Amino acid sequence: RQGVSGYQIDSYGLAVGVDEDLSPRFNLGLAFAYTRSDIDSDLAFGKHSVDVDTFQAKLYATAMLGETTALNLQIGAGRTDYDSKRRVFTLDVAEVEYNSWHSQVNAELEHSFLVSNNFMVTPYIYADYSYVAVDGYEEDHAAALNLTVEKDSDETLIVGLGAKADYAATSRVSILADAAVGYDFMARRSSLTSTFEGGGGKFSTVGIKPDELVYSAGFGFRFTGDNGSEITARYDFYGREDYTDQAIGIKLSFLF
Repeated sequence: RQGVSGYQIDSYGLAVGVDEDLSPRFNLGLAFAYTRSDIDSDLAFGKHSVDVDTFQAKLYATAMLGETTALNLQIGAGRTDYDSKRRVFTLDVAEVEYNSWHSQVNAELEHSFLVSNNFMVTPYIYADYSYVAVDGYEEDHAAALNLTVEKDSDETLIVGLGAKADYAATSRVSILADAAVGYDFMARRSSLTSTFEGGGGKFSTVGIKPDELVYSAGFGFRFTGDNGSEITARYDFYGREDYTDQAIGIKLSFLF
């Protein structure tokens, strides 16, 4: 897209959290997550691969503003470790390890409508803000072709609307679905400033400008046990123009 080669990412992870009702109308929780990602460029020559480990902590809350209206809030922060390998035309491999720090804030206002005794629809509006600061770094093992890359940062602000659906197929099994669309008010073209170890002036590597329109959809199933425990399996899709992200997840919830 826009003359820039793409990439493929394979990820897996685990999140653990606990929450409690502090009052009949307020719930507060804390979660920790780890994600492992393997990134490979689509370049025919000069392959670039990055192994990524992300650690994140998140505080979340739900405040009931009425019988069927809720405000959901999340704030999170974390660190990402990168292990990069870039093959150059001399067949040497430039290697480097570096880090980034990131933070997120999310707010969602929802209102539920009971369409029938076993079918609920919940429209919502949301705002997501994220910020990431990436450390500068110096590559090794490729002699004069090693790059020294300056630190960088990026941020997004997505505002949108969506709807969730919850259909109780039986007393234990529910079918879930949701869809949303948003607009990224901070979408901008990425640019990295670098120099070669062998000399020469600074130069910029310009990436794509991401499309402002974002969209997502998902569906799943929830099974409820005798003791109130739940097992939820979901498939989710997220996209922009020329970018797609797909995920399969399983969530286990237990009452204490």
